[in-house]
Amino acid sequence: MMSGRQHRLLWAGALVFIVYFFAVGFHRYLFAQAGGIHFVRQSDALAFVSHFRLTNAGIFEPGILSLNTPDGKAVCEFPLIYYVVAHCTESVKSATFMMRSIMLCSLLSSVFYLYLVLRKRLGLYTLLPIFLCLSSGILIYYSANLLPEVVAFSCCIAGLTLITRYLLSSAMPVRLCVWAMLWFSLAALFKVTYSIYPIALALAALIGLKRNTRSISNTRILALLIAHLLLVSSWYIYAASYSARYGDEYFLLHARPLWERPFQEWWGILKWPWTYWGNIFLHWQVKVLLFAMMVFAVVWNWNKNRFLSFFALGMGAGVICFLVLFANHLRDHDYYLIVMLPFALIAGIMAVDALITIQRLKWYYIIGSMVAIVFGVVYSVQKVQRRFDQHQTEYARMFEEILSNKDLLLFAEGNVGRSFAVVGDPSYNGSLVALDRFGWTVKLEDWTPHNVGVNHIMEEADFLLMEQQTRNSGGWVPQSFQQVPHVFGNLVLFEKVANR
Repeated sequence: MMSGRQHRLLWAGALVFIVYFFAVGFHRYLFAQAGGIHFVRQSDALAFVSHFRLTNAGIFEPGILSLNTPDGKAVCEFPLIYYVVAHCTESVKSATFMMRSIMLCSLLSSVFYLYLVLRKRLGLYTLLPIFLCLSSGILIYYSANLLPEVVAFSCCIAGLTLITRYLLSSAMPVRLCVWAMLWFSLAALFKVTYSIYPIALALAALIGLKRNTRSISNTRILALLIAHLLLVSSWYIYAASYSARYGDEYFLLHARPLWERPFQEWWGILKWPWTYWGNIFLHWQVKVLLFAMMVFAVVWNWNKNRFLSFFALGMGAGVICFLVLFANHLRDHDYYLIVMLPFALIAGIMAVDALITIQRLKWYYIIGSMVAIVFGVVYSVQKVQRRFDQHQTEYARMFEEILSNKDLLLFAEGNVGRSFAVVGDPSYNGSLVALDRFGWTVKLEDWTPHNVGVNHIMEEADFLLMEQQTRNSGGWVPQSFQQVPHVFGNLVLFEKVANR
């Protein structure tokens, strides 16, 4: 049974998390449709869900709505989330809400569980490094979003939580190591970069763990690491062969290392996460404080708990390897940076564990952390709100226009099994997700009878959808389609003559 103090810590922590939930505006974002920064990737995620729901395909037969590959077959990360959502929802709207809820619940439950596990040892001080990381604007934005990065982060935190309290006492029970490795494996299946954490943990244990009857043996550590690498590698080998089989080149399943670019561009590429994305990743005060905590955690534990120092160094080395191997992804994908936050969080906990024994430094740290958290959260909330307000009209315009046209949606709903070609949509799946139908999207500049790819699409499509403005400006309509369209507000729909 919990003591009175543990009960108070439980409810105090819960209250802080509730305040955080409303302070950053999660209650508003949960019910929003896809939009804002990285709309294209969000619509891709919803397309995976729609594909599972419309085809009733198995979990190892993922796909999207774009028919640029046979039957839309395509794969990216392990599609467990998409598969579950597809079998629990009946529309794009409900799928969007459920996916946002899964992302948010996974994040808050994982960090709250971390707090529950460590509150007996560190009390409310545990909240300081947790909320320094939760002040990240990128993490806040994707926490109530449609990408699986936050679930990968949460699985990694769950794995680290299982062993963190034993890490601080330099012991690693076998049973918890097995469960931790399962969580790490799930994280890596969603995002392969999270493998840096089990690798760092295993190497640190082999080098610096003091052996006792409560600790796992070197043989079992290696066995668990090999099992993790085999499981994760098996999925990505399967995904690569699946993509090759169906000719999918849209989703990237490989690293894009720094050395692929000319040497003179290296510095510009490496500083991009800290200059452009760095403005929303973490407030500068939070960055300074977390970096100081990382250094302190390594130095303080070097003679007291060598295993912790090696683990921190291993995580740091893993982050550097990530930055080098995925350097060319970082310019356009800010959510890749989330993989660095577990390192900052665990190093912060190591630092707190040491600082609470140093009375003079403790209060400097507490005051500095609270100020940094307040500044960080306020700063990030403003940045995140701008992101949600930015609808990226170029990419999301057709999606939003279709979704707001009830008559068109009813028409699409009544034409099950028919395919749509949408002109003027630069995204790969956006308008198809809104229609909840398979088909193709064609950029406006590509819409010409001289385009071989477009002619192939016109041979296959049952319906052709475009804006009135495109039609009125002399937009081409193939002879195989009726020349008098169905009109749905600002949108016109042409039906293939053979369908009549």
